Amino acid sequence: ENMLTPEFTPDTVGEMLSWRAEIGHNNHQMDKHTGETLVQRLCAQSLWTFQQDSYSSMFDYIHHDIPGYYLSMLAIVIWVLVSMVEFRGTLRQAVSIWHLPRVAWDDPGISIGEDGEPEITGISALMRVVCMALCTL
Repeated sequence: ENMLTPEFTPDTVGEMLSWRAEIGHNNHQMDKHTGETLVQRLCAQSLWTFQQDSYSSMFDYIHHDIPGYYLSMLAIVIWVLVSMVEFRGTLRQAVSIWHLPRVAWDDPGISIGEDGEPEITGISALMRVVCMALCTL
């Protein structure tokens, strides 16, 4: 539940491994009727011990739904939609460049309009290819 401090420290994990090797698989801990070891009963979740509580916590964490599943899916969907908007803008720019009239290489393709603002009158073939390549970056 607390994601800032881990519940299982390296010492705790070492103790669990030691418990499993020394006690969990010990012949003296076997069930006389079923022949199951303590570890088998632990994995079947049929014990009432501290070890069972720890195992159940780990089992629930590993085998149940990820809490952030829907949030991560929402983030991916939003990222895809934003990418589509960017792609649409790039495509619109490329179409605009493609539909500009073609001018000769020595023609600058820009003139000053009556209002004093620069106007694009056309684009050369090489400049069109350069602009299209830059649109894809």
